[in-house]
Amino acid sequence: MKHHLKRILITLLAGAILLGTASCGKRESWLSFGEKKSTCEIAYETLEAQFKDLKASVTGGTTSADRAAFWQATAALFIVLAGFALVGGAALGSRARRARDRFRKATSTSVDANSESSPA
Repeated sequence: MKHHLKRILITLLAGAILLGTASCGKRESWLSFGEKKSTCEIAYETLEAQFKDLKASVTGGTTSADRAAFWQATAALFIVLAGFALVGGAALGSRARRARDRFRKATSTSVDANSESSPA
């Protein structure tokens, strides 16, 4: 009797779990390995993107290729600016280091000259 009740309880629990995770064909349902798109959905999205690009080229708007070219040019500009900033920063650092060394030499010789000229 106890084993029979335990078996029914386990079966009902397993059934509830399976019913809770069943998708029933709905797109918003739980998916075990992330979002999966059917081939029809992928084909539809590709066709929609091509239609938008065709419409943009006919009406004179921007296509996705134009947007990609813009962002590529923007990225290239930022890379060049970063290179100039690195080279300029290194040059300024080197110049500041040389100026600091000259300042130390100038102040150390003036301190030595002042200490020798004034008797203690």
